[in-house]
Amino acid sequence: TAASSSLGRSLFKLCKKIKIPVINVVRREEHVKKYAEMGAEYTLNQSDPNFDSKLAAALEKIKPSVCFDAVVGELGGKIFKALPHRAHYYIYGGLSGKPLPEVTVADTLFAKKQVRGFWLSEELPRIPRSAILKDLDYICEDIKREDSCFKQKIVGEYKLEDYQKVVNECAAVAAEGKLIFKPNP
Repeated sequence: TAASSSLGRSLFKLCKKIKIPVINVVRREEHVKKYAEMGAEYTLNQSDPNFDSKLAAALEKIKPSVCFDAVVGELGGKIFKALPHRAHYYIYGGLSGKPLPEVTVADTLFAKKQVRGFWLSEELPRIPRSAILKDLDYICEDIKREDSCFKQKIVGEYKLEDYQKVVNECAAVAAEGKLIFKPNP
């Protein structure tokens, strides 16, 4: 979920590069079109009246073992319920402001589905430093390439005293790129 976010786009690009199929879930049709232009096979608009059937078809085709969800709420419940046996469902945000509904004993006990939270600052201490440095080297090299998975578009630069303007604009440009603060000269 939240595939139109910077993290969602980066995850899609990385998975495409290493040939892992992805089901992207977005909120608007314009994002479905953007993903199609990037070569995505499965991008679902959660507002589409046929979302449930399209989700079921995509899940049946690729049988994913992992789901990353930044939204949760009713949408997350639908997705969790539809996931195949033994799937791992990672929550890394709560944009809906609602809990994950409909997790049943049958889902966890018999279908062996797992729900876990993922918060990077909690996970980093468990990862060997050498692995973190290797990943950071990979990301730094990737950002230099034209077909980067991780490079983010900067859509605005602001002075610190203009923070209120940034707060007001942030939601409007979130799917386009990043707003950054530049230190005052």
